Amino acid sequence: LHLVAHAGEEGPPEYIRSALDVLHVQRIDHGVRCVEDPALVARLARERMPLTVCPLSNVKLCVFKTMAEHNLKALLDAGLCATVNSDDPAYFGGYLNQNFIEAFAALPALGPHDAYTLARNSFDDLGGKRLQLGHHLAGLATRLEAVDGQRVAGHQARRGADIGRRHEQVRGEAVGLDLGRVALPVAADDRRPRLRVRLPREER
Repeated sequence: LHLVAHAGEEGPPEYIRSALDVLHVQRIDHGVRCVEDPALVARLARERMPLTVCPLSNVKLCVFKTMAEHNLKALLDAGLCATVNSDDPAYFGGYLNQNFIEAFAALPALGPHDAYTLARNSFDDLGGKRLQLGHHLAGLATRLEAVDGQRVAGHQARRGADIGRRHEQVRGEAVGLDLGRVALPVAADDRRPRLRVRLPREER
């Protein structure tokens, strides 16, 4: 079993530090207020501590007044292992893809490379393991690089929806990780992005 804790959403950065030092967690749920403590940000980046960021609930709970004020881009620019997730979708108003769509629509600084980084970070957080999926990630990067130079016309929401759909296609719809004969089950209430990966036959 892996230890996780909600910290640094409505509460201060000190709660994140306590979760790390007292509970010895392997993942921080939310953690967006870590940016208030530069030393903590440096530690989170150094330790590659996953942060399950939930943009819609952050706005609903008034952590940010609007989605346009969200710090998702700042988290990525700081080198943090941030991922996009859904938090109680029926209550906060959106599943995973809706969190992507609204975040990318409201934050024009986010681009295809950020979508790739968010997807890659979700691999790092799979079961708390650092899985060796380099060639699969390289393929994902190639696909997103092809998008990087494109100009998406129309309303900003269309741009966000396009990026969200592309990420969803890359991430896949599976709820587990399948490496040959090894299957890692995923709890139904686990909010983290998941990808089903099948290695080439010669690597099994």
